[in-house]
Amino acid sequence: MSEERDKTLDELREAYEADKERRNVREDELQAAKDYLGVLLQEIEDKNKELEAKRAEVEGLADALKKSEVEKQEEVNANIQVRESVKYKSIWIGIAIIEFLAIIAVVASLFFVYDKLKTDYEDKIKALTEEKDNPPQITETVTPAPATARLIEDLKGFTSGITVRDGFKCSVDVIDGLEYLVFSKDDFRICYKNEYYLEEKKFKKAVVLEKGDKRIYEHFEYDFDRNPDVLCPMFVKINGTELALLTDYEGFGSMPETLRMYDVKDLTEYNGDDLHGRINKLLNASFSDSPSGLTEYPILLELKTSKATYRYGLTDAGFNETGYSFDESNGTDICDISSNFRLNISEEGITWQTVVKLGRRYYLGDITGELTLGYGTVLINNAKFGAFAPANTEDPELLGTIIPAESIPERYITVNGNNSERFYIAISDDVTECSYDWTKLDSSDPNNWVYYDEDGKVASIKGIDVSKYQGVIDWKKVAKAGVKFAMIRMGYRGMNEGTLELDPYFEANMQGASEEGINIGIYFFSQAISVEEAEEEANYVAGVLSRYEITYPVVFDTEKVTTYNARANDLSMKERTDICIAFCEKIAKQDYIPMIYANTKYMIMGIDLTRLEKYDKWYAYYNPDITFPYDFEMLQYSDTGTIPGIKGSVDLNISFIDYAKSNVKNNKPKDKE
Repeated sequence: MSEERDKTLDELREAYEADKERRNVREDELQAAKDYLGVLLQEIEDKNKELEAKRAEVEGLADALKKSEVEKQEEVNANIQVRESVKYKSIWIGIAIIEFLAIIAVVASLFFVYDKLKTDYEDKIKALTEEKDNPPQITETVTPAPATARLIEDLKGFTSGITVRDGFKCSVDVIDGLEYLVFSKDDFRICYKNEYYLEEKKFKKAVVLEKGDKRIYEHFEYDFDRNPDVLCPMFVKINGTELALLTDYEGFGSMPETLRMYDVKDLTEYNGDDLHGRINKLLNASFSDSPSGLTEYPILLELKTSKATYRYGLTDAGFNETGYSFDESNGTDICDISSNFRLNISEEGITWQTVVKLGRRYYLGDITGELTLGYGTVLINNAKFGAFAPANTEDPELLGTIIPAESIPERYITVNGNNSERFYIAISDDVTECSYDWTKLDSSDPNNWVYYDEDGKVASIKGIDVSKYQGVIDWKKVAKAGVKFAMIRMGYRGMNEGTLELDPYFEANMQGASEEGINIGIYFFSQAISVEEAEEEANYVAGVLSRYEITYPVVFDTEKVTTYNARANDLSMKERTDICIAFCEKIAKQDYIPMIYANTKYMIMGIDLTRLEKYDKWYAYYNPDITFPYDFEMLQYSDTGTIPGIKGSVDLNISFIDYAKSNVKNNKPKDKE
């Protein structure tokens, strides 16, 4: 209001100055008129004097009436001339008087105009002065503001139904004259435009980010109606950088279309849009023109990742169910990666996981990864794909072909394949689950793992396993080191000819361990390729052991030799399982406790544990983060251990059962539920 008054005063002052200038011009003109009038008056005065002189002459003529006729006539003529002269003089004087009166009128009008302008100016100055002291209510003519519309009519009411994340507040604010939905935490704000100008509909959605006095504008899609809770940002840290994450992710089963992160300190943007396209590029799926080689599953789908190629076999009917034809197969579009997507967001970072699906009912595998920061973008790192595969996938007769799962496994264990594949094998409900609480495993000493029971008492027995590769052993020192049992290799079957051989250090190890009171179990490295050979191995072992006291199990060691094309490498799961059963049954009949040794892969993919439930297991795994889902009785936890009395490395074990307390003779295979 003050600015308007000042503006009006300035305009009046300018008008006054203009009037003043005009008055000066008028005064100059008036002065010139006055000067001209003075000249006229002076001339009139001179004429009056001449008139008086003429009058005197007329009076002289009257006195001369008495003169002669000639003289009278001459006087008459002279008077006539005088009267003519006076007549013309009078006409000129009349004209002069009229001009004088006109000038007087002009001067009077000028004085009237001047007085009027002066009065108006003084009145306006007075009115503005009074308005300054007592501002009146001024009605102004305002240009109508552009018409606007809102995405949500009652935005304040709308905010009451929004759930905010920890530390954030939800409110409504006006920015640049338009209404915004605002989420704020400390001095960081994310603002979603709700009100927009009708003439700018293409800009009706915009986001304003503010950090202190810094502000940036972004244009991207958001939907108030779908799930407003996802509009509230999340704070995460990636590589030590604190970020505000904006995403429309709604939870399991949806893939976000928008994924952007902003550095909380300086609002630097990292764009992660088109997450679907980025993940899809990690997979290259195509149907092969060549058959799979399997009669029942002739259609071959190859799925390539950066580390391995996975072969899937489909029946003709199964292929038709996918909805594809060979003409339509176009690489990455074959697989569905959106139906089972999950984004895991925490303060420590962001990971993602999704199921790779084929058609409506075939599940190929699972792919996971991390989101990290690049130059102005969000990067996908550490992507890992695992195929949902049956346990027998690597059986030779399947030619490395996976039969796709028709459901997502509720639980699975990860196993590495022969050619860098990664398999997710479903956990069987028909095998006894592991009952140990691994939080009670103390692995702080790499040479002496200890497992404790619920009462905090030691519930494991320390042991080793040895063969000719440890050479001569000082068993006295071994016993003083606390070793309570030793699994000694009795012998093996040759990997080529298949002959049965005794370990050259077996007898010395048996004698040394026995003399120091160390409990003894034995293992036999099998290369049997038939049930008959397995029974032969069992009879050989029982014959040798008849001379010794055995308090721990007799173990059947079956595994694939990765460094050599051994004779038993190509056994199928069924064949290897049959061989295990044949050996264990023979050993049990000789009054020993049979046990099966294998690592994760051969426990899961080499033998069928559902058929081997009643036999004890010796599990080899060299990491305290144990995820093996099934029960076992002994754990081999290192192949690089050091024990006094043994040169070089030795395998280290713990047993969860003190077999020495059992009645070894007549100890049949355990009955397990």
